Amino acid sequence: LVEPGPLCEQIMAYKKSPHRETLTEALLFAADRSLLYAKEVLPRLGEPNVLFTFARGLLDSLVYQGIIGGVDPKEILRFNQMIPPSDISIALLVDGQIGHARVLARQRETGEPASTNETPEAIDRLAQGYLQLRQSYFPNLQIVDTTSLTLAQVTEKCFSLIVAHISPHHWGELHEGC
Repeated sequence: LVEPGPLCEQIMAYKKSPHRETLTEALLFAADRSLLYAKEVLPRLGEPNVLFTFARGLLDSLVYQGIIGGVDPKEILRFNQMIPPSDISIALLVDGQIGHARVLARQRETGEPASTNETPEAIDRLAQGYLQLRQSYFPNLQIVDTTSLTLAQVTEKCFSLIVAHISPHHWGELHEGC
């Protein structure tokens, strides 16, 4: 699942607004997340052999709008109290200079422009935000430093972290279904 979800167009339009404000942005993401979870996650929460993965989510709001944006992370958690906790959360971090070099390579290959969050300084600031998030709010947040890893190594590391959180009983069921 990807965030923003159902309110993506409205959120993207708001982010371009000259009246953009971080608290409102955090509330919009919370509303979007609520709709996404109500439609996709909550109805299937108790089903066996179901794994949800997210590109972006609550932890990202806590970093972008909270730690970096200045909204109290406790308020963001309050806005999102209907969201069940994840069994595992993984943050992929990279050194700012290396990350920016990867962005420039992506830009050359695809033509996709760099965002304001993809400067070396912004990448370093985001990495510090996720480290602070783990220290202050989510001690079980798994951090993968991708700075010296290939994509295959990052994938293997994330897969290993996920498998380590699956009980042997569930792993057997999952493996039999493959």
